[in-house]
Amino acid sequence: QENYLIFFFFIFLCFSLAIHKNIFIQDWSSNFDMDIIIVSNSLSILNNKFQSFFDHPGFTTIFFFSLYLKILNFLNLISFNLVDINQSSFLLNNISELIFHARVFNLISVALLLQTFLLLFQNILKNKILSFFITLSLFFSYDFLSYNFFSVRTEIFSLLFVNLMFIFIFYRSWCCK
Repeated sequence: QENYLIFFFFIFLCFSLAIHKNIFIQDWSSNFDMDIIIVSNSLSILNNKFQSFFDHPGFTTIFFFSLYLKILNFLNLISFNLVDINQSSFLLNNISELIFHARVFNLISVALLLQTFLLLFQNILKNKILSFFITLSLFFSYDFLSYNFFSVRTEIFSLLFVNLMFIFIFYRSWCCK
């Protein structure tokens, strides 16, 4: 239960910083990195069409974002039909809404990544408080924020899975002693 509280703290921290930095207000074209590529390929997956990044390491992010969009669509949290997005007369508004959801998805992914770093540091250091502060310092470091936070990045899930691999290795070595 402590891990859930810390995870929700990380989500709160990510969203607070995002609101402070006006990430949700920025136009989708202001930070043109992988955002539009992830959105377009996720829509291609949802519509059973050919996506351009099927052999890219970021396919995991694209696939998870398409599942996220499917859940949002099922809950009617998207104001348009994902299948007929190209037929819409409000295409730019729809893209803006999808980029908004991609940024929310990215913040949740960053919170998950921070949680895996915390668990990894706890396994290595055996000190929860020190691990928490090291994870916070990682979050507030310039490189982490500038690279992973302001634009939707595919590397977050790659790091997340590497961290999970190490956590499971530590867990296996601990439980099998």
